[in-house]
Amino acid sequence: MSNDNVSELKNPGVANEVRDVLTEVLREGARTLLAQAIEIWRKHGISSATYYKWKARYGGLEVSELVRVKELEAENSQLK
Repeated sequence: MSNDNVSELKNPGVANEVRDVLTEVLREGARTLLAQAIEIWRKHGISSATYYKWKARYGGLEVSELVRVKELEAENSQLK
């Protein structure tokens, strides 16, 4: 961080302005991402609840891992 940035952070007025701009940028980004996500959900005919359920369940998996999970679920249902 440069000395100018440090002095700006020490100045409450400037720090508040920076915080306000940062907050607005993050909010706008979140709105944009949400709008894009909604379009994707509509395209594939799923609800936001379905998306978030899938994200919670499969979000951290690689494609190969996801395929394996699906295979195991299918095998498990056959065994029941």
